[in-house]
Amino acid sequence: MESCSIPSLSSLPIHHDENDIENKWVLLEDFLLFLRNQHRPTDKIKDIKKSNVQKEFKGHFNGLKEVDGHFRISVRSVLRYCFHHTEQLYICQKVVHQIEKKCFGKNTSSELTIKDIYVRVVKTFYRSEDIENHSLQTLEIDDSQIDTLFNNYKDDFNHFEWKKICLFEHHFGKSNYYHDSDNYEKLVEQKNLRQEIMSISAVNIV
Repeated sequence: MESCSIPSLSSLPIHHDENDIENKWVLLEDFLLFLRNQHRPTDKIKDIKKSNVQKEFKGHFNGLKEVDGHFRISVRSVLRYCFHHTEQLYICQKVVHQIEKKCFGKNTSSELTIKDIYVRVVKTFYRSEDIENHSLQTLEIDDSQIDTLFNNYKDDFNHFEWKKICLFEHHFGKSNYYHDSDNYEKLVEQKNLRQEIMSISAVNIV
């Protein structure tokens, strides 16, 4: 039986329908078991309920169908689910990161620095440029209260750029991406993942 080339999804059996050669399918029960087995206590969705997951897939175009008494979900909808829940479920976050690496072959190892990530943050507009600039002008933020911030880079950015970086770090420190660590490379990896997911998903941080 065919399996997915995304490592975290490779355990999901893929099914085909001879009357629908364009789509690939996963049994709903297999996907629910996958989510439950990969669930972490820190996940924001505390209980994987069949009714909630099934309802979400019903809202997808060609996302759910019943074959021989078993519900199947399209692989496209599985990927859509993962992108939609990167902020709530660690396994979804992991899947999206693996997709991004396959698309662009990016390395999140020690080649990157915290400053590199800060430069990316400054260059990315998470809302329209006008709205974001207005928000940053009116925002008051105390950088001494942000534990994850690397203050030694403050002089490398202007006032509004530093505000944007502070806002990124504020949300990073409260997110599911942050796991307290004294290891610099692990922090780089966590911050890089957060920044990339925000860019892909167009998450509003302002």
